[in-house]
Amino acid sequence: MKKFTKFLSVLLIATLLVACGKQEAPAPKEESGDAQTDKGEITVLVPEWGAPSDEMLAKFKEETGITANVETQGWDEIKQKVGIASAGNTAAADVFEVDWSWVGEFVAAGWLEKLDLSDEVKNDIASIPYFTVEGNVYSLPFINDYRIAYLNTQMAGDKVPATYDELNEILLQAKKDGKVEYPILFPLNAEEKTSTSFMTLVFTRNGVFLNDDNTANEAAIRDGFETLDYQLKNGLIDPNEASRPGVETFKGIVNGEGAFLIGPSAYVNKLDDPEFSKVVGQVKTIMLPGKDGVSPNTLAFTEALGVSAFSKNKEKAMKFIEFMSRDDVQEEFHKEKKVVPTRVKALSALIEDGTIANPGTLLDQAKTIANPFPNGVPSYYTEMSTSMFNIVNEFALGKLSVDEATEKLVTSINSFVK
Repeated sequence: MKKFTKFLSVLLIATLLVACGKQEAPAPKEESGDAQTDKGEITVLVPEWGAPSDEMLAKFKEETGITANVETQGWDEIKQKVGIASAGNTAAADVFEVDWSWVGEFVAAGWLEKLDLSDEVKNDIASIPYFTVEGNVYSLPFINDYRIAYLNTQMAGDKVPATYDELNEILLQAKKDGKVEYPILFPLNAEEKTSTSFMTLVFTRNGVFLNDDNTANEAAIRDGFETLDYQLKNGLIDPNEASRPGVETFKGIVNGEGAFLIGPSAYVNKLDDPEFSKVVGQVKTIMLPGKDGVSPNTLAFTEALGVSAFSKNKEKAMKFIEFMSRDDVQEEFHKEKKVVPTRVKALSALIEDGTIANPGTLLDQAKTIANPFPNGVPSYYTEMSTSMFNIVNEFALGKLSVDEATEKLVTSINSFVK
């Protein structure tokens, strides 16, 4: 009996050991092409200045269980990579940078997935219409860049002009007094910054750039050329701007080279930074002037995030979009990258807690962002812009009169409309 009992005990122990051995040595999983999906990963392709910090990515993983693998490339390289991959029906990344000027082209080609953003988010981001086509939102604006007016009060005095007539009068006096040779900084080189500056001038003075059928508004465009004509002929704008890189024109406001600029909102953070600015304490922001009073509008040239139509991880990618749309995340993103948030709620909070010092008109101007494209950014925007900046450049060089420039640009824009 004892032998039998001992035998049962040994058998029971052996059975338990075998069972434990099975738990400790599970069969290895087979690797597959879906390993990335199985691990809950997505890829994100953005420029260096648009890359979330490691802390932000860790927070995203903690909240969702999804790992976001971020790759940074140059702006032009991203567009090229997305185009090549999408042409082959593959995703360059699950989530990628979408500039405001690309969205029409990308949507027409079928490269972007529609986004389902909350009404709270859509109502709090004024530049959403730039990324909306036929009522559908295709990208989330996450880096704000809208046009704001800068005035050097040491050159131009403290009076704030509400109209272009008042502005011209103030700046002509500054020129006469020898405070500045060419008071107005305006890009006129044959490049994109000239197109965006001309559109801003036309739209903020007239409230329209394109008609509802996407044809050019001839009266508004003529007004734009007439305004530039007056400023060039009266020595308010340096004629050499026609051959100067636009980025150098913009930097002129912090280098003390001009008294007035309508330029990127990002310069607000740099005006009083002695490492960047030569005019600390001299420049303030003002609301954009208009024809009959302060302009009710400004334009935005925003960067956004889109989800590839060819992504195999769309649900996970949408989680990342949702994460980046939150006001608390945008606040943190500003602190990391010093970019202006697209969420008005986030911008307000950063100003209220003093993170953004000396904001001037940054918040008030953000609330006036409007879209000059009644049907969304056209798919042919790149071609239209190229034609526009070449014509404006020819005009600045004295090769075209107001009438000739107006007719040439209107005809060119209308030729793209199908």
